[in-house]
Amino acid sequence: MSDSKKYHPIIQEIYNYFKLPLSVVSKNGRCTYCIPTVSHEIVPARLISKLILGLDSALFEQKIPYMKVTPYDSYMGIIPLSTNDYLIIGPAFTRPFSRSRVIKFKREYMTKEEIITIDRATKRSPIIDEKYFAEVLSSIIMILYYTRIDIDTILQKNHIPHERKTYYDSANVIESDYKTLLLFESRVESAVESGNLTELTKLWEGFRLHIRDRHDEYMYYEHHLMIPLLSSARRAALKTRAPKEEVIEVFHSCISKIAVGESLNMNSKVIEQGTYALCNLVKKGQNFQFHTDICITCENYIDDHISEKITAADIARHCGVDRSLIFDIFRKNYDLSLTEYIQQTRIRRAKVLLVHSRASISEIAASLGFGSASYFSKLFMSYCGCTPKEYKKNH
Repeated sequence: MSDSKKYHPIIQEIYNYFKLPLSVVSKNGRCTYCIPTVSHEIVPARLISKLILGLDSALFEQKIPYMKVTPYDSYMGIIPLSTNDYLIIGPAFTRPFSRSRVIKFKREYMTKEEIITIDRATKRSPIIDEKYFAEVLSSIIMILYYTRIDIDTILQKNHIPHERKTYYDSANVIESDYKTLLLFESRVESAVESGNLTELTKLWEGFRLHIRDRHDEYMYYEHHLMIPLLSSARRAALKTRAPKEEVIEVFHSCISKIAVGESLNMNSKVIEQGTYALCNLVKKGQNFQFHTDICITCENYIDDHISEKITAADIARHCGVDRSLIFDIFRKNYDLSLTEYIQQTRIRRAKVLLVHSRASISEIAASLGFGSASYFSKLFMSYCGCTPKEYKKNH
């Protein structure tokens, strides 16, 4: 049994992060483990064997990963796991995978079934350039061997020049500079931060008409284009008085939907609706017209003492105002009683903890100031229509 099996859990985590195909192969090119598991091997053994035969052992002695430019605009990387096994990273594409562009390659090197296997294995992989792929290899070396190899060294030692990053449409006819997409991202961020829903709607309408049609295929595969767009919108919302837990919940909900999205139309709509939701949360935060400074102080106090019993007297003492004013502030600014606001804050935070922490339901209930897990479950059910256990399972 190969000792490379001890690396399998680590390889699984690497794949979860980078979303690039990974294979463990022996010296003869035979695959012993691959992820995603679409076949017994992602790349045919005869092609892997050719790559291994061409390795420069001097690179491995310096812990420098092997980086190879392969057919149909793709890269593959090789990192030794032991004296007998190698980790193959890729193929990773510089533009959307298209069977029509690899017909000639298929006839010479691969069967129809092998092409279908690669297509399935890379369908959700990000589009990369040489610098991004070198960064992935550098990170994997750090994870496996705790050795830092900088990106330029990997490119230089493998004789790969770093070129300006560009994106292509699915027909490989239109080339669009990256700055166009970054400009759109920055405008979305600005519209969300200002709570300007009208401007945001105009931006998305323009994007659908003039940009998205060019990049349909690119956006379908490209995770590190979609997620930064959502991340920048989330960052813009968090700069304002938008409810923090609701902002985070919207972001993670969108990411979860993209991860399982079955079509471009679905994923694009998720991103668009996510930015609208964040913009509305910013608008909601802008409606504090009555003692705005005290509102912020009240919010911060509740956030800081969420695990404790919170009373109007405690908040009033902290803010230096009369207790009766605290009730007015919540009724006129939030259209909620103080108790309802505290309960909703705890429930929002509980939803985040249920999905993104390993704490038990009892521990979460205690950390949020609920007297008992049963009361927490009852209140959660009244707000969310399901029990904490069901919510955690479904999300």
